[in-house]
Amino acid sequence: CSFCLLVTLWKSCCQFVDGEGGFWEADMTECWNAALRSIQTRMNPQIFDVWLRPIECTGVDGDHIRLRVPSRFFLDWITNHYLKLIVDELKVQEDQSW
Repeated sequence: CSFCLLVTLWKSCCQFVDGEGGFWEADMTECWNAALRSIQTRMNPQIFDVWLRPIECTGVDGDHIRLRVPSRFFLDWITNHYLKLIVDELKVQEDQSW
């Protein structure tokens, strides 16, 4: 994707072991939405709507979660101001998924 963040996690946020010992990926949209719902409760609503609501999860590649943003400026702003918040919340969601 043209403007994406690749967030590295210690383990894949929404990957679970199935009963056969194989792996399957849960619905990435729901995983990302759970993180957003949690973040939203701690932020000014207008700031959340401008900076975090437009971010879209496009999938997982190994230990990276792909997040699409609307523009290069947006990518830089999120990286400089909200990346730690996003990573921290994704790790919380990751811990809850296991």
